[in-house]
Amino acid sequence: MKNVISRENDRFTQAIQLMEENQWIDSETSSTLRDWKSERNEQLRNIASQLSQEKYTEINDRASEIDKKVKEWTDRMWKLRKESGKTW
Repeated sequence: MKNVISRENDRFTQAIQLMEENQWIDSETSSTLRDWKSERNEQLRNIASQLSQEKYTEINDRASEIDKKVKEWTDRMWKLRKESGKTW
């Protein structure tokens, strides 16, 4: 996701430079576009960071559930082993 954001930012930068070089836009418009590009880049990075954090939280929650189930199963097996009197 970060690579996509960087590529989009680079494309906007190149587009602004091209428009400046060809004098299709004046310096005020260029400055406005650069400011907008920076704001958009910051917004996209914040969204990506938030999504990443949410995904890590989701993964950690799921890992905790799995750990709990494994522990319950292991405890059950040890209990059955004790009850049966078997030594493995």
